Amino acid sequence: TAHYLAIGAEPAILAPGEGIGGVDALFLPGGDPSLLVSTACGSRSWTEARDGWQAGRAALAGSSAGAMALWEQCLFPTPGADVPTAWSDGLGPLRGGALAVHAASRPESWLEDVGARAPVDVLAMDEGTALLLRPGRAPLALGGGAVTRFPAAAPVASVPG
Repeated sequence: TAHYLAIGAEPAILAPGEGIGGVDALFLPGGDPSLLVSTACGSRSWTEARDGWQAGRAALAGSSAGAMALWEQCLFPTPGADVPTAWSDGLGPLRGGALAVHAASRPESWLEDVGARAPVDVLAMDEGTALLLRPGRAPLALGGGAVTRFPAAAPVASVPG
């Protein structure tokens, strides 16, 4: 919270059952994306924040798993895995893409596999990088790392039986 205090913000930690009241921006932290999504999904604080964002009254932001969780599709770790590899539903206010974070510190084979199996376009972000998302405009990369786009995997053609 020291960073937020330094920029004049008044951070408050919300429990999922609390309302957001006069909160201008909701920040989702890093950690385990599956725990974050399961805790936030359907909670009062998340529902109010999402509705406020959709109405243009509040901002949404996330770091690491929190940034990935804001998308309709999210990478989750499988039990015992060191890196997230399974695609599933995120919190979903952001659609048409997904994030793969910490790309610079992951094995190259991980990123290739994630990109090859992605159901949507993936933006792979290095550490020290941020994306600013604005309605009707391309994402703006900020910071010292790279952002790489992986097109969605081609859908499997169905063969009539």
